[in-house]
Amino acid sequence: MRKKICIAGLGLLGTSLAMALDRSRYEVNGWCRNPDTGKWVLQKEIIEKFYASPEEAMQDADLVCICLPIPVIIDFIRQYGKYQKSGALLTDIGSVKGVICKAAAEIPSLNFIGSHPMAGTEKSGPHAAFATLFNNADVFIVPEADSDPASLRFLQEFWESIHTHVRFVPAENHDKLVANTSHMLHIIASALSQSILDAPDADELRLNYAGCATGFRDTSRIASSSPAMWREICENNVPAIMAALDSFETRLSAMKESLRTGQFEDFETLFTKGRYLRDSWLCYKAAVKLPESITLCGIKHAGKSSAAGELARILALKYYDTDDVLVEMFTAKYGEKLSVREIYIRLGEEGFRKLEAEAIRSVTVDGQPKIIALGGGALSNSFLTEDDLKKLGVIVCLDVPDSVAFERILKNGLPPFLKDAEDPFAKFSAMNQEKRDLFRKKAHIYLTPAAFEQTPRDIALHILSLYKEKVL
Repeated sequence: MRKKICIAGLGLLGTSLAMALDRSRYEVNGWCRNPDTGKWVLQKEIIEKFYASPEEAMQDADLVCICLPIPVIIDFIRQYGKYQKSGALLTDIGSVKGVICKAAAEIPSLNFIGSHPMAGTEKSGPHAAFATLFNNADVFIVPEADSDPASLRFLQEFWESIHTHVRFVPAENHDKLVANTSHMLHIIASALSQSILDAPDADELRLNYAGCATGFRDTSRIASSSPAMWREICENNVPAIMAALDSFETRLSAMKESLRTGQFEDFETLFTKGRYLRDSWLCYKAAVKLPESITLCGIKHAGKSSAAGELARILALKYYDTDDVLVEMFTAKYGEKLSVREIYIRLGEEGFRKLEAEAIRSVTVDGQPKIIALGGGALSNSFLTEDDLKKLGVIVCLDVPDSVAFERILKNGLPPFLKDAEDPFAKFSAMNQEKRDLFRKKAHIYLTPAAFEQTPRDIALHILSLYKEKVL
């Protein structure tokens, strides 16, 4: 039996939500204050039933989702929450959660769990709605300590049914987050538009218009959003927005100071970090549909495992270190857990490479995008076919100077293949030169991190920037 959904408020977001919902799963109904809008959405078959009043909606629907401005959401909860049907759930899409959750808490019997989908455009109204608005959006669900687990599951399934990614977060944390990622941006876009276009006479204004192209258009787009709506949003999140603006001003001041003092290398470093961070966000947003995995290789102790782990955390993708997989396979086959070094000694070169190839195939068999770290000699494994290598996706070789890698090796003790060498470092360097020649042939991206990006996180951000240029 289909669950009854009421979308309370049929503007851009509410109407888009109604369009997106699966009719085989949900009976999609609606209510709004404007009867003409109700007639229009019924005529377009966007909803199946238009409720005559909020009371009727609350008494009939299994889930009411309030898609209204923040003050109206609060009024709706206070006026109509008492009419909620037994076993039903009330949620909202407001972009500030603290004040809304506080209003809901005033009605002890109310089953309310707040939501906030990170979606929208600078346009408004039902005529601007479209069914894919929420595709791949993140949705924050804000549970309370006593929230009903079944209601939480129902709400999560509701949002995931329209192809979103659900995150659970406390109200206070949510409001701090969106102050940085949304609210502050609208303030900055408005200030930017005023800074560039506010001219004292028509001639100068037209000249400014002529000087603005796609860069201005892209960075100022959200300044065209509803001023009244953003006044309401910001008015209800002032402390968090002030902290976000302080953080922005600190970053902007650092860039201004580097220009003022002629420290252009510092300016480039800051600009580069901004690029890497934005590119990594683009990769994160595309992670569910990435065409290929990202596989890191490199000489021993180049830091590929640390960088790969950070990549997986940033993109929320599965991470596999093929050395770890190899150890697990050996343990399952022989009933003994040994290190990679010990397995190599036990099996010899040929046996080790056969097991390594088996481990790599087990990781790539499902064809899903993931982050992979390869053992140092994996790309030269003769038991891997070209098809096996293709399944590794975009191969990134992470390189560091031999002296850096050797210093890391010494912390764990020399491996067997270096112990008997007259000059271990010279032998290590010679081996690395052979590997580097192979990596340059096999890898799609060859990266030697700059001095300012030696942390795994900074290296991961650089890799994502290069990956974005290659794939997205």
